[in-house]
Amino acid sequence: MMPPKHHDKVTLPYLVLFCLYFVQGIPYGFQKDFLPIYLRVGGFSLTKLGLLRLVWFPWLLKSLWSPWIDKISTPDKWLTILLTLMACNAWICRTVSANSVHLLTTLLTLLNFLTSLQDIVIDGITVASLSHAQLGAGNIAQIVGYKLGSLCASVIMIRLGWHTFFIILAVIYFSCAMYSYFRLGTTLCKQSSRLAGSTSPIKNIHYPLSRKQLPKIATFIDSILQQFSLFKCTYKEVFTSIFQTEGAAWMLLFVTVYKLGEQAALSIFPLYLIDLGLSTEFVGVKIRILQEVFSVVGSLYGGWLAMYSNRSLARIMLDYVCLRMLPITLIALMPCFVNILSRNESVGIVSTLLACGLQLCSGIITSLTFTMMMQNAKKSPGHFYATHYSTLATAELAGKLFVMSLAGLIGDIVGYQIFFIFCFFACLLVIPLLLNYRSFLYPNSGKNTL
Repeated sequence: MMPPKHHDKVTLPYLVLFCLYFVQGIPYGFQKDFLPIYLRVGGFSLTKLGLLRLVWFPWLLKSLWSPWIDKISTPDKWLTILLTLMACNAWICRTVSANSVHLLTTLLTLLNFLTSLQDIVIDGITVASLSHAQLGAGNIAQIVGYKLGSLCASVIMIRLGWHTFFIILAVIYFSCAMYSYFRLGTTLCKQSSRLAGSTSPIKNIHYPLSRKQLPKIATFIDSILQQFSLFKCTYKEVFTSIFQTEGAAWMLLFVTVYKLGEQAALSIFPLYLIDLGLSTEFVGVKIRILQEVFSVVGSLYGGWLAMYSNRSLARIMLDYVCLRMLPITLIALMPCFVNILSRNESVGIVSTLLACGLQLCSGIITSLTFTMMMQNAKKSPGHFYATHYSTLATAELAGKLFVMSLAGLIGDIVGYQIFFIFCFFACLLVIPLLLNYRSFLYPNSGKNTL
């Protein structure tokens, strides 16, 4: 995606970005928070619940589709098509029972595929339309909107039920599709997602005959060869550009591993509380709401630090990665002292404090990390902003999906106590990686640079 020229630059209202990410976070919250608790109460094993996370697999393929989305059509048209299809998917899901696991996983996999394409479009809009100084505020709109959408999904599902939730979701998707069709295009009219100039591989293809002289079959074959050439040239050009970007290799490694222990703990901890005898409403609504409040506060504070702190992002990140060790240590020790807490009320208070403390640190770290990802994506020499950012985001998701998919299996095999100790060491290993961050070792080399 070509960067907008100075006089053509359109700064998207942060409210629009917030709403787009809010809508995108709704299916994530339903799948991450409500569905595992609902199925655990229904008797599903931790292993099966972990494998259910594989419905997010289409997100790992984002980098394959992003060059095409960078080149083909415009963001408003992409969003209109995708949101309309997602509305249809949600309308079908309302008729499916959560106990129809095979049909449900098929529909959720399709929904995740469409949502992953939507994410590429929105990320490309965000990175291309915000200046370097606006990335912190844009990152706040992104993360807070996504988390609030995730929270609302869980609360609506538990309070109103399966059928009503998907009706509301279908209406939201269709309304956003209409907004994208009628209004978003005017905002983005000067920000086409096509690559311009000689860097576009399709413009370098020459034909001995004009298209009007080619027979229909030859035209069809010609179009296939043209698309194959575009495919070959695009991927070579894009990913060479990405990996040649300064700091991209370190960034890919960091975003893959920085949340392994944290996400493993957060995915199993609610199920652990259910097994201790706490109610579904307490774990799924009350603790969940408090967790998201602390997570949003952390995200806001992290965005503020990214915008106004004079320290390197790596230095700030290291502080809060170390602080994160406190709640994860207490969670690892909780199976040892849980018998001392004789009543469910005591267990509920302690578990709420630990979960909220971990989410507060997580929100701060996530905001700082995504700001660093945006900064790195804007350095892409080929100006493949959406593809570069999507590659980093895919690596981030791959790490989380990997550990969350195996978390249930590991928990079933080794038990909760050893599993939480594993989470502790996974969080601890992030610290040496940050200590090798170049801007941390050489703070005079420039602020917040990779």
